[in-house]
Amino acid sequence: MSQFDDIIKNELTFVRNYVRDLPFSLVIAFADSFNGNEDQIREKQRKIFDMYRLSLDKSILNLRIAIEREVKLIVKADGISIKQDGTIMLRTRGDTVLIGSIDQFGDNATEIENNIREWLLVTVTTGDQRLKFDNARIIDVEPLQGYRDVSNARRILNEYAIKPIDALLLGFGIKPCFETYRLYFARFASQFFYNGKPIHVIQLTNTDSGKSYFAVRMEFVDNWTHFTEFPSPAKLIFDGRTGIHGAVFTSRGIAIDEFDKLRKERFLDAYQSLNTGLENGIWRRGVQTISGISLEGYRYIPFLIFGNIIHGETPLSDIFTENSRTYLTNYLTNQIGINAESFVERFALIDIVLRKIPISKYLIRNDKGIIGVLKDSIIRGLISEIENKIKIRYLDTGEIEGRLQRHVEAIYHIYNALFDMEPEDTNFLIRSVTGELDIGNLFVTPAKEIDKIGEVISN
Repeated sequence: MSQFDDIIKNELTFVRNYVRDLPFSLVIAFADSFNGNEDQIREKQRKIFDMYRLSLDKSILNLRIAIEREVKLIVKADGISIKQDGTIMLRTRGDTVLIGSIDQFGDNATEIENNIREWLLVTVTTGDQRLKFDNARIIDVEPLQGYRDVSNARRILNEYAIKPIDALLLGFGIKPCFETYRLYFARFASQFFYNGKPIHVIQLTNTDSGKSYFAVRMEFVDNWTHFTEFPSPAKLIFDGRTGIHGAVFTSRGIAIDEFDKLRKERFLDAYQSLNTGLENGIWRRGVQTISGISLEGYRYIPFLIFGNIIHGETPLSDIFTENSRTYLTNYLTNQIGINAESFVERFALIDIVLRKIPISKYLIRNDKGIIGVLKDSIIRGLISEIENKIKIRYLDTGEIEGRLQRHVEAIYHIYNALFDMEPEDTNFLIRSVTGELDIGNLFVTPAKEIDKIGEVISN
């Protein structure tokens, strides 16, 4: 029996999803509460889904408030505003503003600030009908903040003597092998900071590579915000209509899907703000507040942008023959009508995965077909442990300088921390980060160590 078989047997959690449309990531987040027989588990999942969907659909929320007067919902705010009189406003995904008081969220400033950026169980009632936007009044708040189980994360790494990237893959229910290294290294890299700055990543793949699953799971694992299309500046930075700060101020990371279906006007509207925010952590919105001062906020936050490698009706693999950074710069420049080089330069990795890798082939399932994963708290602990392994050290990259120098250093040391080994060919890593080569070849050597184990898991 392999070391991975032991982890799968002893550490992974297998929970069946009984409710249609209930995100699997939400099932995992509440896995500890699902005890009892099948009917009891089904009912608990139904109640959780009911509370979750109220934060996504303002019409259903309004209906429930109209009938029941008081309702509970599970919500992660995608925007916040706090006034000096103690009023706090949280914007839900369904675009309802929940209005309450700061003393409902904690006993001190630090506790309040932490809680408003986490998942919450909120009880609400009828809002102020005089306001020009949908709203509800907060009656009660229960933080659902998850802890970081560093001790169990450290125990798993040591007891099973596995690479940190293998532990993360197993945590997501994925079999470690060359193909999954190829898909997930870039995604995992976006979870870390290097020398105080976030690692931004763009990854383009074929369909069925698990991009959306990863993004949604990170919402619950580590308080990311996942947009299914490129967000408006109001959702991302600041909404002048309500005075609410957007997702960059309420999240630990931003994941954006469907980049290949980019809407030109929306991207142009956010372009300059993105360039400044991605590089310097300064988020400016080109609108005026009530006091006449343009909005500005400061926060470093990683961006992970996903897209499919389709160019019109032609697969990208049929036309892509150049440097990945050059390709994406030219593609975006043609799409939006202005030079996109400065935007692309902000990203540490432009990862274009030409090979089709269906993630369903690599899922870890038990004999009942249920996917096994590590608890969210342990994945949070793993992320913390790996962050502590990342060295901050100058790397001689030859003639590379500026942002690319920083990107190469960051990816080099993150690779080292994830695989517990240095890249076999530093020059290859450099050329991969600069866009000249496919980064996949960096994973051949570590994958050889688990080829045999991978076969055991597959069987």
